[in-house]
Amino acid sequence: TWFQPKVDKNKLPQPRMGHSSQVWNGSQIIIYGGWNGFQVLSDVIFIDLKKGIDKLTFNIPSIIRGEAPMRQFHTSSIIDNQMFVFGGGDGKFWLNDLLILDLMGLEWSGPVTTQGIAPVGRLQHSAITFDKKIYIFGGEPDQLRQLNDIFYLDTETLTWVKPMVSGDEPSARVSTTGCLIDSKIIYFGGYDGVHWMNDVH
Repeated sequence: TWFQPKVDKNKLPQPRMGHSSQVWNGSQIIIYGGWNGFQVLSDVIFIDLKKGIDKLTFNIPSIIRGEAPMRQFHTSSIIDNQMFVFGGGDGKFWLNDLLILDLMGLEWSGPVTTQGIAPVGRLQHSAITFDKKIYIFGGEPDQLRQLNDIFYLDTETLTWVKPMVSGDEPSARVSTTGCLIDSKIIYFGGYDGVHWMNDVH
């Protein structure tokens, strides 16, 4: 059954696409960035779930320390009390930098220095968190190509690793979805530049 909570329309954030959305501590949804049709956004929005799904409260912090970067078609991943933002675009470039938002202190850090060889800049990739590692798959490095590479970021050492993988790898694609089940990531669909796909890996 679909259900649309009643919220104060005067307090809603501006419309957008290409943003990220993550649950923090089971009680808040954090939305970051996106594209509103005219510009790339840099705002951070907290949706409070403590009063129940029918009484959502939107909160846009008035002060977040550090530079608030514009970002669209990026990924965000929350581990403990930090939100790791990788890649995406600023309206001009396909980026491969790492940003970290301290959710307790509301302070941005970055681009953060990492070890290892980072993935190339990309948009519309997938990011899945497992065992304090963030697995990055696919995406587009420019307007002409798609990717099927996989990397992970060890968030405890801030080191990028390109793991050795076996089996029949997925074809290159953007906008695939990934879901973690136990210790497996299930990827579905995506777009390879010509076809919309419905395969599972």
